[in-house]
Amino acid sequence: MLFLVRNHELIKDREKTYLTADADAAATTLTVRAVDTNSMADNDYLIVGEIGTKNAEVMQINGTVADGTSLTIDRSGAAGGLRYDHSVGESVYRIDYNRVEFLRNTTDTSVGSSQLALNEVQPDDLYTRYEDTSNTTGFGFSRFNNATSAANSAYSDGIPYTGYGPRSLGRMLRMVRRHLGEPDFTFITDEDIIEEIDEKQRDVAHERLWPFYEDIFSLSTVAYQREYDIDDDVVVGKPHTVVVRAEPIAKIDAHRFDTLHWDTATTGDPTHCSVWNNQLRFYPTPSTAADTDLINDAAGITATATTITVDSTSGFAPSGRIIIDSEVIAYTNISSTVFRGCTRGMEETTAATHADDATVTERDIIYTANREPNELLDPNDQTLIRDPLVLVYGAAMELAAGKMNNESLHDRIKIKYDQALTKLRSKFGQKYTSTNFRIKDKSEVVTDLGRFKDPNDPPSTTISD
Repeated sequence: MLFLVRNHELIKDREKTYLTADADAAATTLTVRAVDTNSMADNDYLIVGEIGTKNAEVMQINGTVADGTSLTIDRSGAAGGLRYDHSVGESVYRIDYNRVEFLRNTTDTSVGSSQLALNEVQPDDLYTRYEDTSNTTGFGFSRFNNATSAANSAYSDGIPYTGYGPRSLGRMLRMVRRHLGEPDFTFITDEDIIEEIDEKQRDVAHERLWPFYEDIFSLSTVAYQREYDIDDDVVVGKPHTVVVRAEPIAKIDAHRFDTLHWDTATTGDPTHCSVWNNQLRFYPTPSTAADTDLINDAAGITATATTITVDSTSGFAPSGRIIIDSEVIAYTNISSTVFRGCTRGMEETTAATHADDATVTERDIIYTANREPNELLDPNDQTLIRDPLVLVYGAAMELAAGKMNNESLHDRIKIKYDQALTKLRSKFGQKYTSTNFRIKDKSEVVTDLGRFKDPNDPPSTTISD
């Protein structure tokens, strides 16, 4: 695997001055525009010249710095001056680090990673490079290092030896740069691209009810509690179907809900539900709480167990979801004392061990909804959108028109974006967003036929054959 560490990160937001006199090879003094003792000190590292040019090099300040125009330097603590000639006007940057450490781990975490190499920064190239020829799997990491102070920068994100997946942020970053013709990070940063990709992902996610964003969520009823908060990850106001205690619930609007609750506090098993203020509101108000029981296993249950033994499953639905401590678990069937076919860590909870006699609570409110997309931050993060080209073209066209101010490039990329989005719609876009609880597939809808009319109105006309 070839590691490429971008050298421009060293000079981002760093102090800079420039030469006001030529400096010949072997010189140990630099004459610069100004030296500020608040920003430069003895043993600080410098890059003389612009990164990527053939004479750019790393030097180190050798001696006390005074306000003025002169810097005494050496070759990182070793005797000798500049390696190359430098001209008036060339940049001089103070940098925090002069080396790059390359590491590897079997998993995507820098904790416990093993060092592969510790190399000097290569400022005459855009990248400091290292090739690992010994390993073909795992994840690679890098960080900058200061040879004098032994200080380190933060670790980089993990880079998979097998390459980024087709829907990963890392792959999309590269593709956006290729379409913009901007591969060298000199103008558009990764942060610029990530911001546009995440924005375009939200735009696409909210356009319609994409099946790849559909998910199942659950709650537990509380006796005499009418309103239940919808999960924060759900698109506001967009639950599709609701089931309470294995019974489908009729979906009604806020006016119908308020009318049902006009002059009575009816309690019982819920039959109707309204969505309002990002809450599920039930009628009648549940009169009992969700069923509970206790784990009956002296050893407790592990984080990978697919069966869970309790005192009794009486009262629980034949299939559904439960919560133990803070972990939501789905199960496919039950016996008199066992939940079977368990899928652990549902609804973005974490699979965990649970002790004997821990409380098991039924999640008897189950609703389907479209999930908000997760932001893509790490290069290994994956978008749920089935064709990532939609995001690649979308981000590229916005950056072309905005940061690059290139309308011609924007228009060319927009044609590709429109084609990719049309293709995505034709394959996955059969459902559309509309009012609360409205989806295209009628087979998924349980309706409420209750109507309220002014009794003084004349009867409606009926047309028959």
